[in-house]
Amino acid sequence: MSFDKLFARQPVNLAQFNSLERQQIDKGEVAVGMSKKAVLAAIGYPPITETANLNANSWVYWSTRFNRFIVNFKDNKVSDIVN
Repeated sequence: MSFDKLFARQPVNLAQFNSLERQQIDKGEVAVGMSKKAVLAAIGYPPITETANLNANSWVYWSTRFNRFIVNFKDNKVSDIVN
């Protein structure tokens, strides 16, 4: 994973996100209706071993050492979250 994916050179401009997205980013959580860009700001990049391409409609994250959750997208917005 590149340095740029882990550490931002400048703070994220939250003005680009809607109210729901800003609230979820502040909490570090994902909610239905968020954009892919907002998900990245809220919880970061999914592990490349689970989600090789950010153009995919499903991103897989690890919530614990043994548990995963999947963020599904439709039209680049979160459609559902599967635990």
